[in-house]
Amino acid sequence: MRNITIFLLILFSIFISGCATTSVLMFDESRQYPPSQFVAILNEQPKEPYIVIAQLETRGAVGTSLPQILESMRDEAKIIGADAIIHNGGHPNLLDSLSDDYVVAQDIRDKINNTQAAGGIGFVFSLDDDIPQRDSGVTMLPGLDRVGGYVIPTFSDPSLAPKGKHMMITHQYVPEGDIPSEIAKGREEIYSAIPWLDKHGEELCVHSYHRNWPCNRTPQGSELPSDIGVDGIRLVGDGVKGHGWMMIEGITAHVPNAVRGIEKSL
Repeated sequence: MRNITIFLLILFSIFISGCATTSVLMFDESRQYPPSQFVAILNEQPKEPYIVIAQLETRGAVGTSLPQILESMRDEAKIIGADAIIHNGGHPNLLDSLSDDYVVAQDIRDKINNTQAAGGIGFVFSLDDDIPQRDSGVTMLPGLDRVGGYVIPTFSDPSLAPKGKHMMITHQYVPEGDIPSEIAKGREEIYSAIPWLDKHGEELCVHSYHRNWPCNRTPQGSELPSDIGVDGIRLVGDGVKGHGWMMIEGITAHVPNAVRGIEKSL
C-alpha cells in the first residue's frame, strides 16, 4: 500500500504583474521526497492512504491562462516529490481560464453557468443573560422579506461568549446587489421582528457574501461535478458542496474523494 503525496492549492490569484510564480510551504521540512516524474492535477482526493506534504500558492498576471498557472504548480510539485495537485479555484474560474484546447461538454458548461452563486448577510449580536428567549437555539422568522431567522449557539456551547453573555447570528437573503442598502434593510427587519433585541442586544459586526466570492460559490445541494471531463483536473472546495453539505463542512467534504481519484489515475 503506497502513500500518495499531494499539493493542496488554496489560492488562485491573477492580480499581480509578471509570469506565473509558485511558492511552496512544506508542512514537515524534516521529510524529503524524491522528485516526481508525473504530477496529476485533480479536484478530489484519492481513496487510498495519502500524505499532504505542502501548501501551494500560484500567482500570475491578469490574462495568465490556467494551463500556465497549473504548469507552474506542476513544476514545483515535481521538485518536492508530489504526485498530484488539487485545484479549488471554483467552476466558473476554471471554465474562464481554460484555453480552447480543453473540451468541456456543453451540458456541464450549462449546469455551471446556470448555477447562481449563493449570497447572504449575517449580523452578529452580543446578548445579555436577561433575554426572554431560552433553550431554543434556532428560531425561524417566517413572513419577512429578507431575514430568515437566527441562531443562538451559546445555548449549546456557552464558551462561544463571555460569561453572562450570549451570541446571536442572523441569516439574511440578498435579493439585490446593493449590499449596504440590503444591510440597512435587514437591520430594520431584525429589530422589528425581535422586540427585545434593542434592550438586550448589541450589534458586534455584519458580514456578507455574494456573487463569485469564495465563501459561497454555489448553494447547498447544487452538486456541481468534481470531474468536468478535463483529463488530470478535479475540483474541490466551495463549488463542490454536494447534497446535504454546507459552510466549511461542504467546502471540505469532497477532498477525500479527490484523493481517491488521484489513486485511480496513477
